[in-house]
Amino acid sequence: MRSLVCTIAFICLWLAPAPAAPAQTAESPSVTTASEGPPSPVMIDGRILLHVHGIKAVSAPQRAADVSERIVTAVEEKRIKPESITVVETDVSSDIVSGNVILLSVYDADARVEGRNRGELAADWAAKVRTGIEQHFRDRSATSVLIGAGWAALLTLVLVGIIGLIRKFHRRMEAWLLAWFEHSRKRKAIGAIQVESMESLRLERIYEMLAGALRAGRIVAVFVMFYLYLNLVLRLFPWTRDWSFPVLRYLLEPLKTIGQGFLRQLPGVLFVLVLAVVTRYILKLIKLFSKQSNMGLSLCMASTRIGAGRPTNSHGSWSSHLR
Repeated sequence: MRSLVCTIAFICLWLAPAPAAPAQTAESPSVTTASEGPPSPVMIDGRILLHVHGIKAVSAPQRAADVSERIVTAVEEKRIKPESITVVETDVSSDIVSGNVILLSVYDADARVEGRNRGELAADWAAKVRTGIEQHFRDRSATSVLIGAGWAALLTLVLVGIIGLIRKFHRRMEAWLLAWFEHSRKRKAIGAIQVESMESLRLERIYEMLAGALRAGRIVAVFVMFYLYLNLVLRLFPWTRDWSFPVLRYLLEPLKTIGQGFLRQLPGVLFVLVLAVVTRYILKLIKLFSKQSNMGLSLCMASTRIGAGRPTNSHGSWSSHLR
């Protein structure tokens, strides 16, 4: 009986699961080694709270994005309050927490990179997170939204006024340019006879080029003013602040594509320009040779006529003399 009990106990111990090894968590020393590369910003509502470095397991951009998403999610779900943010020390990290939510863990690697004590760095980052969350709530208050709307209206009026001034300046410059063109045509006139068609065509081309440059300058000026206006208005409200930075990229992306296409075609364009210049000078040389040949032919024909006429005149004079 005793041997049977021992056998059963041995079988139970043998079949029992082995104690689980401690799971590797975010506080594991294997992820506390800082990775190479620049730090990435942790942002809330388009504002930078702090910069974090990458660790061995996570890159800096991914870590910053995870921290930003964790904070924003906790704030939107109302699971976090600024006054509840504290620092909890563990063996391998200093955790910035709010209640039971871990917002960010500060490791020894972060402290080494920053050249500071881990606890001091965690306290500094906790203060920045607390300030950012407080600003997040202030930006969404009714007073802040009304102030932003007022500034947006004022900026709209300023934009309309600036565009009006640009249009007025463009009209004056266009009128001055037209007056200059007419005055130049009259100065080129000789009495009641107008200048030759080639000179008139040259003046018209100059006028068209200057007028086109003036219109292009107006378009560029309006574009710059509109971009500044849009960027400032988007930064007034927390819901659109994230869009204020990439607006220029969205606006200039088509221009960038056009520029890249032009650069790809630049060798062909240069070849066509060189061919056009060479062809022009070849045609000029051909015209010059043709003109010289015509002049030479005219001189030969004239000398032939003169040479053929002299004997006739002499014979005639001799005949009259003999008579």
